[in-house]
Amino acid sequence: METYLLPHILNNEWGVITHLSLHMAVFRDGGKAKQAADSLAKILENLSVPGNQELAFLEFAVATFDYLVISETLYVALIDIIIVRAIKLGAHEDVAAISVLFGVYKHARGRVKFAVACLVDALRKYLGNIDSEEYLFCLYVLGMTDYAIGDSLEFSFFTRREGFGRAPR
Repeated sequence: METYLLPHILNNEWGVITHLSLHMAVFRDGGKAKQAADSLAKILENLSVPGNQELAFLEFAVATFDYLVISETLYVALIDIIIVRAIKLGAHEDVAAISVLFGVYKHARGRVKFAVACLVDALRKYLGNIDSEEYLFCLYVLGMTDYAIGDSLEFSFFTRREGFGRAPR
């Protein structure tokens, strides 16, 4: 992936082609899916590119959860890395990183509870430090939640239950 697909992913090119090629490579092969997830995690940990390229990679990585079948432990670890990177990117460079956070929820499919738990934990962590840019970005995310995914979805329910979001009317 790093040699052939990464340059195109970072430049936000060939979106369908890169996902299709990765999907074909991991289809019905748990070992290759784990290998792909490990590769994504490794790239995320070492990624040092401009904000627009990081955003493109984060959006790509989140969208892989539509077809990447991996263990829950690996899924949560990867989601945690993606969320932290997206919050830092959104706080310091590009508020469009909010699309990654909503993508975590959107692409969770049957793992919504894991995705929401990771999102809530990250929000709680960053909302504990009022003097940071991450705090302001997390407030922005919470303010946009109802508009982006609606009141009836699990994310709104969990964030409200955890004390985030609008006060009840």
